[in-house]
Amino acid sequence: MVNFSLSEEEKGIRRMLNEFAVKEIRPRAAAVDKDPEHRFDWEIVRKAARLNILGMPVPEAYGGAGLPLFSLAIATEELAYGDAGISSCIGMNWLNEIMIILEGNQYNYERYLPMLSAQEGNLSANAVTEPMAGSDAWTYRRYLPGALRTIARKDGSDYVINGVKAHVTNGGLADLYLALASLDPNGGRDASAYFYVPGDAPGVSVGMVEDKMGQRVLQNAEVIFTDVRVPAENLYGEEGKGLWYVENIHHSLSGGAVGASSIGIARAAYDEALAYAKERVQGGKPIIEHQSVSFKLADMSTLIEAGRTLAWKAIWANIQNLGGEPRLSRMARVFCTEAAVKVTLEAIQLFGGYGFIKDCLIEKLLRDAALNLCPNDINRLDLAENLS
Repeated sequence: MVNFSLSEEEKGIRRMLNEFAVKEIRPRAAAVDKDPEHRFDWEIVRKAARLNILGMPVPEAYGGAGLPLFSLAIATEELAYGDAGISSCIGMNWLNEIMIILEGNQYNYERYLPMLSAQEGNLSANAVTEPMAGSDAWTYRRYLPGALRTIARKDGSDYVINGVKAHVTNGGLADLYLALASLDPNGGRDASAYFYVPGDAPGVSVGMVEDKMGQRVLQNAEVIFTDVRVPAENLYGEEGKGLWYVENIHHSLSGGAVGASSIGIARAAYDEALAYAKERVQGGKPIIEHQSVSFKLADMSTLIEAGRTLAWKAIWANIQNLGGEPRLSRMARVFCTEAAVKVTLEAIQLFGGYGFIKDCLIEKLLRDAALNLCPNDINRLDLAENLS
């Protein structure tokens, strides 16, 4: 029988993270959003690390909280309720920790899991996208030979990596990169491989740090690998399966997570709009008592509930059957991201002119929601190719 109720542990996680999001994340993120120098706020990350938020999925034996993977669906939404950029920053750590755990390599457990769950606030990144390879580098079955320009050349017992990665979440901040490369400049998908690359390895440098419209607290940057030498034990999994890992682990899990993050944004916008509608008086009564306004709020609430259910189902299904439910992940990403934009736009309508002012949280939430829309047409293409 299906059970949609949360356990007491999950309710506790939700309460703790909601309090952290509202009291700690939201005020600091708002300040970073307006910072003309766009400086990353390490203090938010370090506070999260001290609460063991960064290591939530890591087993307790390696310094983490040892929480069930599904709890991350709840955690992602709550962090995004405070700020979607911080949710993405921390969520990238969770994704890489899960990937390390799923690889099943004891040596890498001991090398990386304690570091990523440490109270110092160490971050990680996944370096997949390139200036000339976005969706071409994401989809295993659609990969074109030579699309990946980042090359890992075998040199004795080492690999030497050269290439440029774009739009890297936590780029320039990460202590560890999981980097996708090709073992053959003209090779197909079976020439791809994933590598652990320390952030301080000789030859790792940072190019352009992006000045984004939304989720400005999140640092996205170009990362350059110039003759970066890593030992053979830094290969993630097996040679030839890099793209498979991207599609069946990275994207299968992150689709639902982006959906959950988008619902966190939408919920924040809804709560702001609901409170305002109860206070704002026009026509001699609070505007929530006008039917057109109450209908908008009802539709917003419905989108949030529907999106949360789809995001949770996508995350749950892909935990149960790793990579077996990519369709649900893509559906969750498309539906939830577009729902978040719709909800924030409706919230702006309720606020009227105030909704466009920089000091109004709704203006920021709309920009944050828009960032998550980026790959939706690619997800639609994948869905359309697999209709049944």
